Amino acid sequence: IDITEHMRPGENVFAVEVINGSTEPNPAGLIGKIEVAFANKAGLTAQIDETWKASAKVEAGWNAVRFD
Repeated sequence: IDITEHMRPGENVFAVEVINGSTEPNPAGLIGKIEVAFANKAGLTAQIDETWKASAKVEAGWNAVRFD
């Protein structure tokens, strides 16, 4: 997915909302990586891993740059 049009100068946030569509309890997860290409610098790659935060409920401001 190309998200170039959503990027802004300065800090950006990459927030993902995922819904487990099953009616029965089961494991769910998210895998992937983010690749950023800069016009005049080396690129950046970030793996989606255990450092990403997760919650069973939606928290106010969860998709804001300053959320912690």
